[in-house]
Amino acid sequence: MGEQRISAPPSPIVEELRGEAERNAQIVRNLFEAVQRRDRDGVLSAYDPGIAIHEAPNLPYGGDYRGHQGGFEHEMGYRAAWDAVQSDAERALDAEILADRVVVLWTQKGRTPSTRESFSTHVVSVYRPRDAHIVDSRM
Repeated sequence: MGEQRISAPPSPIVEELRGEAERNAQIVRNLFEAVQRRDRDGVLSAYDPGIAIHEAPNLPYGGDYRGHQGGFEHEMGYRAAWDAVQSDAERALDAEILADRVVVLWTQKGRTPSTRESFSTHVVSVYRPRDAHIVDSRM
């Protein structure tokens, strides 16, 4: 016969973490909705005054931006790059907000086999846990 599990009610700590995860997810939902609407005030209201925005350097608006002024400059660069090539319908970002996932930012380092030149690249991993085990991993 299969193993039966008896589920205990979630602990107050688990419930608190779930609530925090959902609050954090809502903040990001609000940001994405404001970006889609091109709502500058909505975007800036989602940012802390000390916001740090990091974009891949190879993008037309790539680099690091700091504070609300940096957020404004980032938005203007983003819009300059995308508004000319998107219709209103294409602005939909189809964002999937993952409040039940664990996101890990890490660095992969090594050396190329032929030249032995070192490299370092940033990686994002997203894990979905269930019953104390990882059931999905994306990198």
